[in-house]
Amino acid sequence: MKSLLSNPDPDTAFGRFIIAATTPGIVRSRRIRSALAALLLVIAAVTGISSAVTHDPLVVTAVRQIPPGHTIPADGLKLTPVPSSVVPDGALTTVDQVAGSIAATTLAPREIVTAHHLVGPEAMAGISDSSWASPALVPVSVADSRLASLVHHGDTVTVVAGSGAPRPGAVIAQRVRVMTVVAADGEVSGGGASVLVACDTDTARQIAAATADGPVGLVITGARATPAATASP
Repeated sequence: MKSLLSNPDPDTAFGRFIIAATTPGIVRSRRIRSALAALLLVIAAVTGISSAVTHDPLVVTAVRQIPPGHTIPADGLKLTPVPSSVVPDGALTTVDQVAGSIAATTLAPREIVTAHHLVGPEAMAGISDSSWASPALVPVSVADSRLASLVHHGDTVTVVAGSGAPRPGAVIAQRVRVMTVVAADGEVSGGGASVLVACDTDTARQIAAATADGPVGLVITGARATPAATASP
């Protein structure tokens, strides 16, 4: 360090700064200003290079709201730079990974799309029961889509026979989990709808056979149907 101060290199910004600082009078003042300008240019260049190298990662986000059960279009998605510290696990990084998939849950505008938002293995893993020997997905027809719209991804439901069955109201399957709701016309409003549910393979066969008699009913029995505990006075 001592040699740098006693014998500064005029070819470097730091050296020119030391020379300017140790030169008396007006010449010193001019040299100081020149050296400071050179240092500022070096700092700006280094900062620019650092910013280019450490840019935020691009992740897929929704352009507009996409309801559950709908096919996700490519024009409903875009790549958005997001700080690494807020990127969730499973975030998807290309539009091709998402476009054409079915939304398992509602995607809000500007929401980061993860694998858990899509009907697939990750969403299935989030709702599967450990007691299922062989998990499966099966669609069940519901007569009124307004009723179907009341269930959400992850709900636990009981499937019961519909009005057209020999024993209306009879329990077909219990502890079934909702994957998503798909309306007959693509919109959950009026007319029939299908609810895609997850269960073990044997239960899925029973549900599929029961729907041959017509639409079935769903009874919400999981956490959303359980009253919240109230504090004692």
